[in-house]
Amino acid sequence: MKKIYILSLLVICSYFAKAQYTITSSVFPVVGDVENTWEADTTGVTIGAAGMNASWNYTGITVSPTTAAVSNSYVAKTSAPFFTSFPSASIASTSDGTQYSFASHGSNITNYGTSTSTAAVVYGNPQTIANIPFTYGYVTSDAYSVVDNSSTPNQTMTAIGSLTTTGDAWGTLNMPGGKTFPNTLRIRLDINQTGTIVTTSTATPVYNFTVTAKSYVHISSVSKWAILAINVSTFTVKSGTLTNTSTDKSVTLGEMNFTGINENKFSDANFNLYPNPATSTATLWFVLAQNESYDMTITNALGQVVRNTSYSDLAPGPYNLEVDVKDLPSGIYYVKLKGTKQEGVKKLIIE
Repeated sequence: MKKIYILSLLVICSYFAKAQYTITSSVFPVVGDVENTWEADTTGVTIGAAGMNASWNYTGITVSPTTAAVSNSYVAKTSAPFFTSFPSASIASTSDGTQYSFASHGSNITNYGTSTSTAAVVYGNPQTIANIPFTYGYVTSDAYSVVDNSSTPNQTMTAIGSLTTTGDAWGTLNMPGGKTFPNTLRIRLDINQTGTIVTTSTATPVYNFTVTAKSYVHISSVSKWAILAINVSTFTVKSGTLTNTSTDKSVTLGEMNFTGINENKFSDANFNLYPNPATSTATLWFVLAQNESYDMTITNALGQVVRNTSYSDLAPGPYNLEVDVKDLPSGIYYVKLKGTKQEGVKKLIIE
């Protein structure tokens, strides 16, 4: 049952991350889009005020330096397994290349289910996330249903649920590193789901469960992705006279929180460019602490990009990258190496 909630929430958050004050078709995801998010520490994180002209202070949120980004990629639905089971879907997405979510966007945003290489889980009654356009003060409510026997051959889960999506606040969002995002819209999502798991076990053949969850997604025109999402949920499972209840809380940050923050810069001890001045080639030296992909750009004194090179999936360790500058005119340039979590810039003089 937790899988259904989490899956729905991921799709919901990904789509609402595309909005500005008013969600329109211009901000929907397209094939090739990739959203990077990071799990943050939930300690001390509370839900801020609703309403107009709110002010939210989340400057104390922290992300462990060892936390890797989760990349959710949007792909053509025909590239996902069992895509024919989702004829109304227009796009698919995946964060692991194994499980895919199917959705459509037009006059509304709708979730149709998921698939893996071995099975498809199709919503019998699709889940409408929001009617479009959508902005502060708007509300969309919908009922959905799902049957899932893909996880375990010996059990079948059936569930019905309701989703209410509300544009419940707008205001200024304050984030770590001195980041301030004015004119931020907050979307609140309320999920209530009940269901039954039937197994072949003679000891506990039937489990009944309920899920209640709330998600608060902060979005702004500064990015097509969410700045911040706070998710709180309660899971209750009953079997006979036994009842077990658990709660879960998660906080995720979008990649715009990491742009320009000093903590994500290469230190001088791990980033250098030599010789400087250079005539024909220069060497960019840096040290990676984890797997990462980078773009290297060279800009001139006017800020114009004169060269761009990508390096994919570099393993941890030291690197010496040769930079060919022999065809560039003499002058002052800036060499920038930028990944999803770190970046560095060095001034280069070409003689």
